[in-house]
Amino acid sequence: MSSAKDVIVVTAVLFAFALAFFTINFTAKTLVTNIMAVPAMNSSTNAVEAWEGINTTVDRTDYLFFGLFIALVLSTIITAWFVGGNPIFAFLYVLVLIISVPASAIFANVWSDFTTSSIFGTTINSFPITNHIITYLPFYTIAIAILGMVVLFSKPFVSRGV
Repeated sequence: MSSAKDVIVVTAVLFAFALAFFTINFTAKTLVTNIMAVPAMNSSTNAVEAWEGINTTVDRTDYLFFGLFIALVLSTIITAWFVGGNPIFAFLYVLVLIISVPASAIFANVWSDFTTSSIFGTTINSFPITNHIITYLPFYTIAIAILGMVVLFSKPFVSRGV
């Protein structure tokens, strides 16, 4: 049941990377803002361009998260295809799904509490894609699990010679 465990792993990895990217974005932008306030640090145009380049780079973490999301979903589907599965074990897959959906709901609530904290201000505005995916993580978890289940249990049976 490798594919069933993949659903839990995908959910946990997405949540961990979302928190990491959010924190990195907030820290980098706060650091650059504080550094730009010091006249000695922003005295040349090259220095200003370098510091603004950091802001541009951390603004792209939302797209990096989306790429990670697509890669994890595709890897789950590919793994489900290559792992042998017998439809008699589908109930185990459903049990894992029953465990993973409430876990992803907890992750979504933690994300909401974390990102709406007053200390982070408007940092969430830099993460529209990440915010959508993590806010609706239980629904995405169900969709990924159903895709994995369909691929795992509906592929043609291939007899292997002994």
